[in-house]
Amino acid sequence: QIRLVCEYFYKCNKLHNLEMMEEFQKICLEFEAGGIKYAPLKGIQFLNEYYTDLGSRQLGDIDVLVNSSDYKIIKKIMNDLGYIEGEYEYVEKRIIPIDRKLQLLHQKSIGNFHPFKKIADDKQLSEIFSIDFTYQIKGDLSGHIGKCILENKFECKTVYFIYLCTHLYKEAIGTYWIYNNKSDSII
Repeated sequence: QIRLVCEYFYKCNKLHNLEMMEEFQKICLEFEAGGIKYAPLKGIQFLNEYYTDLGSRQLGDIDVLVNSSDYKIIKKIMNDLGYIEGEYEYVEKRIIPIDRKLQLLHQKSIGNFHPFKKIADDKQLSEIFSIDFTYQIKGDLSGHIGKCILENKFECKTVYFIYLCTHLYKEAIGTYWIYNNKSDSII
């Protein structure tokens, strides 16, 4: 029976990932039409590049590197696609838009736009789509890594490896400080 449960989970995960990838493809087409430079990061990049099977890794959200100067265009494209910069209320099943103060605080604190979310009404397994746009890579003070990734879309594997190391380091440090109740993070 454990095997059947695992097979069921795998099939559901594969379908969910397909839904996420189809949604990301719509965003990519709009970004390309709008002249937005972007590069997928982390999970969706790994799923496309390194995993041999769509069911072997779960996508929770989609992370994308962009230029901060493209925020207004990105926001318009995302709004046109039905996305709201906000938080999903799971009980009421609605997205609550964030206010300007929280939006600016989020951008200043972590180098991301606040996540854009969309209710996935017509999908079988995905309840919402969440897109995180990063425009600042921690530790990349010169902006060289981010620029290289945006220009080359990971043709330079070494640069992506450096990005991934800095990202995982940032995540590990944040987890350590939160675990030890020493976090002063407000987000």
